[in-house]
Amino acid sequence: MLDYEALHSWADRHWESSIIPSLSEFISIEALSPSFEPEWQQKGELQATIDLFCKWVEKQNLDGCSMTTMTLEGRTPILIINIEGTAPGEILFYSHLDKQPSKPELWSEGLSPLKAVRIDPWLFGRGSVDDGYGGYLCISAIKALQEHDLQHPSATFLIETCEESGSYDLPAYLDAYAEHLGNPDLVVVMDSGGPDYDRIWTTDALRGLIHGTLSVRVSHEGVHSGMAGGAIPSSFRIARILLDRIEDSKTGRILIPSLHTDI
Repeated sequence: MLDYEALHSWADRHWESSIIPSLSEFISIEALSPSFEPEWQQKGELQATIDLFCKWVEKQNLDGCSMTTMTLEGRTPILIINIEGTAPGEILFYSHLDKQPSKPELWSEGLSPLKAVRIDPWLFGRGSVDDGYGGYLCISAIKALQEHDLQHPSATFLIETCEESGSYDLPAYLDAYAEHLGNPDLVVVMDSGGPDYDRIWTTDALRGLIHGTLSVRVSHEGVHSGMAGGAIPSSFRIARILLDRIEDSKTGRILIPSLHTDI
């Protein structure tokens, strides 16, 4: 029978003695996402966050755990962790270690983006919430189960370093290393939010983003509206017509059926 009190006590000790020190060190690494740091490869900070996290995972002494850093030519690195299960099922955990830029002058007095500051019960520092904590939390969940002799499904961790740039490197890795990700029954993305800190929030659906450039060309050179107005169609009118195929401009409803799927 599960002893919840013992489990909670273990989690509290683990948070203070194991997670906080490593997460604080993670905060000190700037680790800007590639869109904000063109020299990311030379600086090596994205890889440094992976190395730091791997060092912490090794100290957890998890049963059946293996780690592999993947690096495709010219792309930001990813970390894949596989933990053998003791029960049926497969879970895929996702998180990221890259960060957005920060402006120290906008931080409250006594706080700094690259220095971990503890003001109970909060830990302040850049990237700790978005999204450094994710891997620590999920690895610790598996560790807690193993510590208390509880069975768990097999778990795979996919941790990238390009999320804040739109994850443009991720599809290439998914294609190249799909066999390492298994066939998960559940995908847990540790990179969302909640309206308050009083309870745990679960997000079961998110709006996505499709980015593109629409160009409408009606003439190879500029013409005066007094001469060509009416003869040459309005580029704005054509653009509106094209966009109206995608979205109902009166209601905002997306008109592409495949984008309306059940979760």
